[in-house]
Amino acid sequence: MNNFDLAQCIEHVDRVFNEAKAKANDALSGFSSLFVEAQEMATSIGCEIRAPRQCGRGVNRDSYGTSDPQTLYRLSAYIPFLDLLVHEHRNRFLKHRSVLCSFSALLPRRIAEERTNRGSICSKLPDKYPEDFSTASVNMFKAELQLWKRFWEEKSQEERAQSFIESLNFCSAHIFPSVFF
Repeated sequence: MNNFDLAQCIEHVDRVFNEAKAKANDALSGFSSLFVEAQEMATSIGCEIRAPRQCGRGVNRDSYGTSDPQTLYRLSAYIPFLDLLVHEHRNRFLKHRSVLCSFSALLPRRIAEERTNRGSICSKLPDKYPEDFSTASVNMFKAELQLWKRFWEEKSQEERAQSFIESLNFCSAHIFPSVFF
């Protein structure tokens, strides 16, 4: 079974998002190599890539005003696909990034190494999950977070848990009830 580190997942999501944006920004040269490859494949099976017939008055479909198949398919398929990919990626993953980063801040290897105030980084968790936190428990969570940080600072680098699943073995629900939630 693989234990995926949340930080690695966030980094990978960012990497995919940035690659899709780069391809969308460089659609002209990026599509050229794809189109040449598609032409070679079509030729190998005896087909020719052509632009569909154009009507004089485009009422029910977009009219791109070109008879060049490469330009037409770049404008009608490639660019809209990349735009959709970037848009869906942003909606599905990146809008949740701050909450994911808040959870990532609880990771033992991160909390012990960084010198920032974890209370401000993790403060998004009570906002995102208000049913799990009362006003008193938000303050208790911040205090427990400081103890959680101190607990992992006292451990050597080799003893620190590398994933959330591994850190559950060290997180007592009686000692760290807010962190354990």
